[in-house]
Amino acid sequence: MATRRPSPYPYWVVLPAAVVFVTLFLVPTVVSFWFSMTRWDLTEAHFIGWDNYRQFFKEPFLVPGLFNTLIHAFATSATKSVLGLLLAVLLTSGILWQGFLRSVVHKQYQAGFYGLAMAGNVILFALIAVIILPLTFWFNRREVDL
Repeated sequence: MATRRPSPYPYWVVLPAAVVFVTLFLVPTVVSFWFSMTRWDLTEAHFIGWDNYRQFFKEPFLVPGLFNTLIHAFATSATKSVLGLLLAVLLTSGILWQGFLRSVVHKQYQAGFYGLAMAGNVILFALIAVIILPLTFWFNRREVDL
């Protein structure tokens, strides 16, 4: 009885996802780790090993900063979860004007996403204006130039 040869089909299915994973996650992670082990400016890099990490862990504000970050993360997550659950219960219960309230909440939700998209464009414009066009816009001029 002949053994059945495995099909290459599963590998072709996984290949696009593997290419995206390697390109967008694995390569930037390795390059970032390499940069963290060097001291560099725009012209040359000097390998310094673990010195950046030693300096980071000796930082006096590290522990309070991490503690404050954890408090903020848990408080905002808990608040959003409780408020979202209350809103969901309110909108699924048989209250007066239930359809109207659902449409208002849905439109506010959509407007929030559109607002975030616009905010990203405004921030991108400001970064381009500050970095690429340093003397063109009024917010980059010195008081003497005005």
